[in-house]
Amino acid sequence: MSNEYYGVASTPMDDYLAHYGVKGMKWGVRKAIERGNERRLARHYKKAAKKLAKLDWKADPKAQEKHANIQNKVAKIGLSVGLAGLGTTAGAHGVLNALLKKQRSAYDEFYHPGWEQEAIARHKMFESGDWERYNSEHAKRVIQAKNLEDANNNLVKYGNRAYKVSDVASTIGGIGLGMGIAAKASAANAKWRTTPKGHAKMKANRDAWKKEMESAFKGTQYDASGSVKRKKKKVNV
Repeated sequence: MSNEYYGVASTPMDDYLAHYGVKGMKWGVRKAIERGNERRLARHYKKAAKKLAKLDWKADPKAQEKHANIQNKVAKIGLSVGLAGLGTTAGAHGVLNALLKKQRSAYDEFYHPGWEQEAIARHKMFESGDWERYNSEHAKRVIQAKNLEDANNNLVKYGNRAYKVSDVASTIGGIGLGMGIAAKASAANAKWRTTPKGHAKMKANRDAWKKEMESAFKGTQYDASGSVKRKKKKVNV
């Protein structure tokens, strides 16, 4: 090949095709598909083995007896916390209701029927110079206003605290009761698995799953016992 067409003198050289590729690349080896299938198979096997381990645990009477004892203790704690939370909630509601009742009583005392006419009468006493009666009636009104102010302040101050305590206690109590009930049910199920009928049922489920795993993973690098055998393939490059 020469560059005489362009009017430039050059040295003839042979035509050839060069491909440097990627360093470490091996021609003809498709690893992506093989590795993808292997990862998918490993994921399915891991899930199946996890289920088998759980079935083994359920079929073990000693493990179920231990689990039942633990769950009974958890249920006892959860129910105690739940009842304490409900009791605290009831107490906080009692405090809030008492504050509301006191505030309502002070309000009714201050704005009782006829309070406007009494205000007009006091004004007339003041204008007429009947200071003794005016001071007596005015002192009563001041006490009523002070009682209403104190009731309002206590309702705002302690009522908000009681509401927050009630909210937190009811949440904790609900969680405790839920945890206790769930633990009690779990303990009952575990106790049933220790009975002859329950143990036979769990054992049958485990054996059936083992057979299903043997059938599903037959001919692969996995076996139903839980060991993994990897096949090394020699690739000729």
